[in-house]
Amino acid sequence: MKILAYGVRDDEMPYLEEWQKQNPDVEVKAVPELITDETVEWAKGYDGLMFTNNFHTRTRSLKS
Repeated sequence: MKILAYGVRDDEMPYLEEWQKQNPDVEVKAVPELITDETVEWAKGYDGLMFTNNFHTRTRSLKS
């Protein structure tokens, strides 16, 4: 499984890395950018998305 994590801060990375060590069957790519109409394209090819607490978007960005 592949997950793209949007809006990940530097201080959150150690927790995400530890989680990934405990779940080696899941590939996680973390990016600091939030999901927008421009960055939503990055999600192609991923099985799931993760948003952190600083998540703000328009519904338009999440349409299939």
